[in-house]
Amino acid sequence: MRPIIFILLFVLAATMIVIPALFVMLFNEKQSTSEFQKIIELESDPQKNIVVNVLRTSTQKIESYSLEEYVRGVVAAEMPIDFELEALKAQALAARTYIVKRIIDKNYTDVPNGAMVTDTVKHQVFLSDAELKKLWGYQYNERISKINESINETSGQVITYNGIPINALFFSTRNAYTANSEDYLQKEVPYLRSVSIRWDHDSAMLLGSPYVRFSTKP
Repeated sequence: MRPIIFILLFVLAATMIVIPALFVMLFNEKQSTSEFQKIIELESDPQKNIVVNVLRTSTQKIESYSLEEYVRGVVAAEMPIDFELEALKAQALAARTYIVKRIIDKNYTDVPNGAMVTDTVKHQVFLSDAELKKLWGYQYNERISKINESINETSGQVITYNGIPINALFFSTRNAYTANSEDYLQKEVPYLRSVSIRWDHDSAMLLGSPYVRFSTKP
């Protein structure tokens, strides 16, 4: 009888050791797959001659990026990565339009000589690829692929009105309605008219404000 008891105890002990080990192996394999999955790369800029000079506020130095690299850094910084791809693409269009209009207008009076924009809400928040790697860690491959996809699928595209890039202002929350341009620009702009956006009512209530700061300023 004793040998049977010893065998049962041995099987039980082995089970208690092996099963947790298997779970650890499966978890590590899943994490490894996520970490080393194939990255969707950022496609080459169709307009390689366009360079965006960004004043990095943490160092007070100017860094230069190609247009699409800059747009990628803005999308990654301005919109949560778990938003749908179509939302990220819309953000990419707005970000690209904003900087292209600024370049066309040569509107750099609010930044130091040599810079075009800052990396803050004064213009558009921006994070470099190195900063994103540090921020996202092992999730970097998956997340940068999603951002790159949104940039690639809108590459070179801007939003225009009468053939001219619009003033692509955007905000995080407005509590059910967008704003008319004269609410903050002191002039009427035909493409910046108030429309209903009921879906953001809950987020506005959580933030405790009927409307929240604009991410880009005129």
